[in-house]
Amino acid sequence: MALWPTEIMETVLVVEDNPLVLRFLSLCLTQAGHKVLSAAGPEEARLVEAEYAEEIHLLLSDLIMLNTCGPHLAAALTARRPEMRVILISGNPDDPRALNYNGHFLRKPFLPSDLLRKVNEVLGCDARGSASSGGNKIRSAGC
Repeated sequence: MALWPTEIMETVLVVEDNPLVLRFLSLCLTQAGHKVLSAAGPEEARLVEAEYAEEIHLLLSDLIMLNTCGPHLAAALTARRPEMRVILISGNPDDPRALNYNGHFLRKPFLPSDLLRKVNEVLGCDARGSASSGGNKIRSAGC
């Protein structure tokens, strides 16, 4: 599976309240050929999602954020876009919110190759970067 395709692949909404991590995630995904929509928190993510008319293939969100948590945000956004897949990330995998989450998870810190491998896995990308269809169900674990 190619980690660095040369064509534009899927659209990813990245939600991270740490500006340095948001920039890192966005840069990795953009360089890999994804269209990236960035949001510095859950409120901004809701606005970006509501205003973006095209398909958003993946939500990549921090697990722990001010005023909400990743599973709550994921549940809200996938209710409006059931085809959107979700990966949550956190540096604290022992947090109860991580333990109760039943979806895709990536533990910080990680390398760009780890991120891209997980994104490709969740999107079901083949070697050309084409994603298979289908979404995922997110339950809002206790946040």
